[in-house]
Amino acid sequence: MRKPNLRVLITGGTGFLGSFTARRRVAAGDRVWVTRFDSAAWTHYDTPGAVVIPCDINLREQVEHAIAQSNPDVVFHYAAQTFIGESWSDPGY
Repeated sequence: MRKPNLRVLITGGTGFLGSFTARRRVAAGDRVWVTRFDSAAWTHYDTPGAVVIPCDINLREQVEHAIAQSNPDVVFHYAAQTFIGESWSDPGY
């Protein structure tokens, strides 16, 4: 049985999969926070009903802030380098 009104944190929450998950979780009655990496090269998808937290997941203090702000029951981790060429040229990022 699913716990009602979960506190949900979604990293990469304004990307394609993250925004879809956010909309579904909001529709289910959950409280949702999404992280967003601000980059001019990236298109952000709408996440109505979710709290958007600017966050670079490479920076520990920003991740800790997102976790402290949302105090999540569950985390969906979708933040990733989606540009294949970039992922190969800089795998640590």
